[in-house]
Amino acid sequence: RSTSMASIGSISESDFGMYTCQVTNRAGSVNVTTSVREMGSISFTGDLSAPPGGALDTTIDVTDDETDRYNIEDGISFSLTCVAEGPNDFELTLWKDGVEVTSPPPSVANETLSMPLRMRKTLNVTFSSFSASDNGVYQCNASNAYTTVSSRSVLLGSGPFNATRASDEYIVLLPPNGIMFEVQVSGAYESIRWYRDGGSEIVATTDITLSQFRQTLNIMSTSSSDVGRITANVTDGTATLSIVFQVRLFSSPSITLTAPSYVIQGDNLTVSCNVTGYPQVDIDITRDSSTLMMGSSSFSDDTNLFEGSVSHDIANVNRSTDEGNYTCLVSISNGTDVVEYSKETAVIVYIRPTVSLMADMPFASVGDTVTLTCTAVGGV
Repeated sequence: RSTSMASIGSISESDFGMYTCQVTNRAGSVNVTTSVREMGSISFTGDLSAPPGGALDTTIDVTDDETDRYNIEDGISFSLTCVAEGPNDFELTLWKDGVEVTSPPPSVANETLSMPLRMRKTLNVTFSSFSASDNGVYQCNASNAYTTVSSRSVLLGSGPFNATRASDEYIVLLPPNGIMFEVQVSGAYESIRWYRDGGSEIVATTDITLSQFRQTLNIMSTSSSDVGRITANVTDGTATLSIVFQVRLFSSPSITLTAPSYVIQGDNLTVSCNVTGYPQVDIDITRDSSTLMMGSSSFSDDTNLFEGSVSHDIANVNRSTDEGNYTCLVSISNGTDVVEYSKETAVIVYIRPTVSLMADMPFASVGDTVTLTCTAVGGV
């Protein structure tokens, strides 16, 4: 028995390939082969190709400097192509908004390279008629068991340019809790830039993320200095749309509950609740925990607060059904939690008495004794 060993001290790309051990004696020769493969080292020889007819945004946008944006004309036909090189066992796939693209189906062509056990792969997907349903962020991924490499991404958009608010216009600030703003864009756009109070730009140190055609601004740690206006300026190179958010400090609601302390049975009763504060609240009028009327507050430009008024009218009051504790219940939703405030008053229903007066002797003579009886039915 004999053993022969060969040691490769500092392996280089030229050392990858097939190795053969040949053993020969008088009876003949036996060859055994094995391979030494490169573990990773996948690279793109270019990024996703620029689609024809697409206007590329050349502006460096701090919000997302790893994405090229293209405005695509509706109905045109074009292909996206990416090329990667690496060990011949890697896979090349195309992804849109984090989901692998299967329609239209991509094709992958393989080309063996002169370097042993390495391959160049070219992925191609063809859009026969580009439409708004194809809008999204596209990216190629090359991966094997050891590594995954992603190409630079491209955002493809078609259709009319527009931008809308995708989160609440009025943001409640409760320092140091974070706050979030989000805009939705249709069609292709060049850039989205965020500004505070219409002046200073909010730079990339703040958490700004891009997902498909939504962009989110997160201010993770807040203070009272964040009160004011946050504006997102969205431009397609020709027009600019400004989406404005209002940030206000949280203030406990001021509740005014109006109702008489008593009412006469058969009369009418009005119970009203007025609420002022920040943020928006839901308003319920209840009697002994049963809901009678619901409403909500709305923003007032005059006071820069949310104001709401809810009233409940009862005609022909009845003691058995209408007497009790009336409550103005104010609810503020904070994600999964609900904070409640309330004010309560009691309303008593009085019944007008029925009175009768009778004499035991309707006719009497001088010196007789007459008894008068007064009877009242009901309560006061």
